[in-house]
Amino acid sequence: MTTLRQKTKVGVDGSLMNQLMGNNSTLPKVGDGATIMYYSDRSAYQVTWVSDCGTKCKINPAIMKYVGSGYGDEKYEYQGYRDYSYDVVWRRNSWYKIYNVVDFEDDFVESVEGKGLWEDEVRAMGLGELYDEDGRLNVIPSVTKNKKEYEKISILFGQMNEYRDPSF
Repeated sequence: MTTLRQKTKVGVDGSLMNQLMGNNSTLPKVGDGATIMYYSDRSAYQVTWVSDCGTKCKINPAIMKYVGSGYGDEKYEYQGYRDYSYDVVWRRNSWYKIYNVVDFEDDFVESVEGKGLWEDEVRAMGLGELYDEDGRLNVIPSVTKNKKEYEKISILFGQMNEYRDPSF
């Protein structure tokens, strides 16, 4: 298998530690931890599935308990993982987290632009409710569609490390 090496510019923004951790060629393995690095924080995950080729995986957020002694003491006990997962895929020389979202169809947007509330337009067309009870868009043929969005992430496989920068 080809080496998958993600690269992060060091010395640009955020935590130097996170930037250094982001330069790695680690691969996902079922049962191992994973750490997503942000500007100065880190989130812990568990790898729960890996494709045969190793370029796709599922990660579940870790369940943890804070055991530090106070401000700035970022110690956690990991107690398993949550029952929902995120899909992660290697593409364009980086790891990406995949989100499934509902978005408007372009033709619908053009047809209702400037006509007032889109929700009223959908009802007038007899197509039902645009939003569900939680305020999320419903999938309605010719109005909305399921769509994948990709967020580039900096991830380290093989370690489960939660950290909240106390200075923010």
